[in-house]
Formats: sequence, C-alpha cells, structure tokens
Amino acid sequence: MLNLEHVTSFLAVLRTRNFRAAAHERALSQATVSQHIQKFEAALNTRLIARSHEVIAVHRMNIA
Repeated sequence: MLNLEHVTSFLAVLRTRNFRAAAHERALSQATVSQHIQKFEAALNTRLIARSHEVIAVHRMNIA
C-alpha cells in the first residue's frame, strides 16, 4: 500500500540526490528517510534508487 510520507521522502531524495539532505529538508532522521524509501520500493516491488556512499542514482522505470 502506498503511503504519502514514503512518496514525499522519495521525492525529497530525488530533489536533493542525498539521503542526509532529504532528511534535513523533511525534518526527519536519515534512518527514517531510508526506511521510507525501502518501504516505498517494497510497495512497488521494484528498486527505485541505487545506493552508494557517494552517489544516488535513480533506476529507470518502464511503465506500460
């Protein structure tokens, strides 16, 4: 089930390209934002963000 908080955190990560900055923007902890993204990905049954220590990359989605 989709959750507005999860979607909002995802959009913040897209906008800032950084989990820490997204957390600051949303006044949440970095761990909470990470959990939101994980739950959002689980709800969609797809990986949306490629995580590394330095770079956030968005996976291309093919929506029919």
